[in-house]
Amino acid sequence: PSPTAGEGYAARAVELIAHYHRLAGLGGPGTPRAAVVQDGYALPFAPAGLHAVTTHASPSRDPEWQLVKPHHSGRVGADISLAVGTALYTLVDGEVVWAGASGNCGYGLAIRNPGQQASITYCHLSAIDVAAGQHVDAGQPVGRSGGQPGTRGAGNSTGPHLHLHIEAPSGLRCPQALLLGLWRGWPVPTIAGLRTSGCTYNGVAPSTSFPVPVPPDLPIP
Repeated sequence: PSPTAGEGYAARAVELIAHYHRLAGLGGPGTPRAAVVQDGYALPFAPAGLHAVTTHASPSRDPEWQLVKPHHSGRVGADISLAVGTALYTLVDGEVVWAGASGNCGYGLAIRNPGQQASITYCHLSAIDVAAGQHVDAGQPVGRSGGQPGTRGAGNSTGPHLHLHIEAPSGLRCPQALLLGLWRGWPVPTIAGLRTSGCTYNGVAPSTSFPVPVPPDLPIP
């Protein structure tokens, strides 16, 4: 017999619980606090990295706000506050196009995904663990965050953070909806479906997602 609607909701609830356990590092003994991989994408940092620098004292400092806030200059991209030395992971499968020092970017790298016809760039790194021409898989470690002014690799930065932007053939795309989808376990959009301006996100779930409220934070044991 086909499953009832209730059974479907129950199954989705189990999936969401497992997803948030992964976000909080509650997956049980031996479960690494690494990138959360979903639908061929991965968060570019371990979720614990956001918890380490955010607090509920102000809504603007909740972890989700770091993912959905607009770029400080209004440009198409995202700036995510992370402590210096936070491990970084690839957002998508692809080939490292370049890795090294690059002007205002400081230490950075770019990964091109042929299927999505897009390049993903990270800036203000303190360490780089990949080289140009190398193939990487979504969720693979590629370096560590930086951005502390005056330190090696910081580039033009006013404080520790990861700058991330996505470039498609038609131009830059806003990564906020993609990052939030990965964080919450929602169906994630394709890069082609991301906004080209107005880079923020109102936190409303896509219509295909499971309609349950999601806590903005979970304790890290």
